[in-house]
Amino acid sequence: MTRIPRRRALQAGLTGTIALAAGGAVVAADVGAEFFPNLEQGAGSAPWGVAVGPDGLIYVTDSRLNQLAAHSPAGGIVRILAGSGSATGELRRPQGVTVSRQGEVFVVDGGNRRVQVFDLQGAFLRQWGRRGSDPGEFNAPRGIALDTFGDVYVADGFNDRVQKFDPSGEFMLAWGSRGRAPGQFGTPTGIAVGTSQLVYVADTFRDRIQAFELDGSFARVVVEAPVIRNPIGLDVDLSDRLYITDDIDQRLIIIEHNGTTAGSVGAEGRQTGEFQFPRGVAVNEAGRVYAADSLNHRVQSLQTGLQQTMPPTEAADLAVGVAARAPHTSPTAHNLTNWLVRRTGQLRVAPFAAYFTTTGGIDRWGWPISEPLIESEGTVSQYFQRGVMDWTADAGARRAVLPRPVWDFLGGGRGGAPDLGVEANVISDQPGEMIGTWGHRVSNFAIDGTEIGFLDFFNTYGGEEQFGAPRTEARPDTGDAGTLYSDDAPLGIIRQYFQNAVFEFAPDRPQPVRLRLIGQSLRNRLYPAWEEMAVFADQSPVAKGQSVGIPDLRL
Repeated sequence: MTRIPRRRALQAGLTGTIALAAGGAVVAADVGAEFFPNLEQGAGSAPWGVAVGPDGLIYVTDSRLNQLAAHSPAGGIVRILAGSGSATGELRRPQGVTVSRQGEVFVVDGGNRRVQVFDLQGAFLRQWGRRGSDPGEFNAPRGIALDTFGDVYVADGFNDRVQKFDPSGEFMLAWGSRGRAPGQFGTPTGIAVGTSQLVYVADTFRDRIQAFELDGSFARVVVEAPVIRNPIGLDVDLSDRLYITDDIDQRLIIIEHNGTTAGSVGAEGRQTGEFQFPRGVAVNEAGRVYAADSLNHRVQSLQTGLQQTMPPTEAADLAVGVAARAPHTSPTAHNLTNWLVRRTGQLRVAPFAAYFTTTGGIDRWGWPISEPLIESEGTVSQYFQRGVMDWTADAGARRAVLPRPVWDFLGGGRGGAPDLGVEANVISDQPGEMIGTWGHRVSNFAIDGTEIGFLDFFNTYGGEEQFGAPRTEARPDTGDAGTLYSDDAPLGIIRQYFQNAVFEFAPDRPQPVRLRLIGQSLRNRLYPAWEEMAVFADQSPVAKGQSVGIPDLRL
């Protein structure tokens, strides 16, 4: 077989003529693979990206036909969502594709250096990107993935980086540069987010898969040469098992989350289970795998014999969680991890550990003081020293982790709490930002001019989305009538009360801004006998894949 240089093959999107060797290799079906009818693209095609939609259809990009098509799992194209061109809603050398649970199809429009988003019927929704190397610009973008918060990750191939965007396309951050060190890349191509909420990146020309936290910090090299060579496509199943297409050995290789090899399927050829330049790969919740077999003009469909980690099907909604990631170590002896839970018959990730990491960690939350629990219909919660996380439906009916407005439940009149109101008679003239509708600002200065750094802390750890709006100015707690204060907090300390948190000025600490332990206060108020409740007692660490009951405190 005559090969073309690896980087040039990627740059061309495999649209040129490449001589192929005859088949005849034996399929290495050491994972008990069972094959199903192919999703045929037809002569002249070169399927690249593959994704499974919430409607059960398989969405496939084709870098030669310049199209995005939805296929039936049984074979046959159901509809063409987008065709060839450079106008809005048209594609040129499309590469990666992913589909959100809300039914939005995100496509890397490689030749036009942009990301385009369609609905399941093919209606154009939005786009972003252009050629370049600045934030939000692309040079040979390849893979695309979504995390459980809906944020978008794009492998920006020839810029040797990963870019992260919010669901609307607003640039959030980027990481990576060209090189061989951990966190550097040699043309990243495939990308996927696991149930653990780690971002896995196929570092194609460095022959390795790297794992990162959602904020881009390097976690580890999962696997590298000689186990894999020239990895291209990448997806992750419910067990955080990686499915990787290998462009040199012409196969699909499956790697456990700890880096050991689970098995492989394929060799070079044209027969079932053989590949010619495999590209994207997708795996659904049942473990069915779809692999783009580019120059055989098809997507192969197979099921391995590997066991999927999932709650038992007979479990009631939200009654069972499965640890998706080994927990963080906590001195309060509670588990902090991401969970797979069943909701209305479907599996969802409740990403408490990922949310903890990306919203400030210990500075924002302190340590967990409970295991996951249920207090209201359809919601899983976890208590922390400085707040409460609720995994529930947001305003758009999307499952999401949201910070509970804990102060509102302590002194804001919610949930039977006393309504201590808003301080309307104490207004600061210090510089700052007016937040919310109660006429209070967040400032780096207290009303007496003391420099406190509250605004910097507020903006660093998520702003109004994380803390809510202020009900007071930053001023010393006096306990006077008409002011807000906590019965269990000493007076005389500069504090500012927000819906979700209480800021304190602690000049004797390296971090002079700290948060009151109002998560503990709410636990104590709602559950006076909490010390006798198992969900608040010390726990043993859960193991990845372990099933754990989620107690319903309403019972």
